Amino acid sequence: MPKQFPQVMVDQTDYRELQHKLDSIEERLEFAMAEVAQRYGQRVGRDIGIAYGLIGGIILFIVLNSLTQLSVLFKLFGT
Repeated sequence: MPKQFPQVMVDQTDYRELQHKLDSIEERLEFAMAEVAQRYGQRVGRDIGIAYGLIGGIILFIVLNSLTQLSVLFKLFGT
């Protein structure tokens, strides 16, 4: 015996009304998911910015520290 899917007869106006409700629910769900994705993106962007700032600060500290050490050496040896 072949499988049969249940069939229901629905009035077109009821069907369109149901489709409209489902579309509005889908729009709200898409908006909520977009907000969640945007907040996640902001969080990731902030974390990446902090990492870049730390790396830049460390590099700047190393460069300036080495320059000041060189200037002290130049002053000591009079070159």
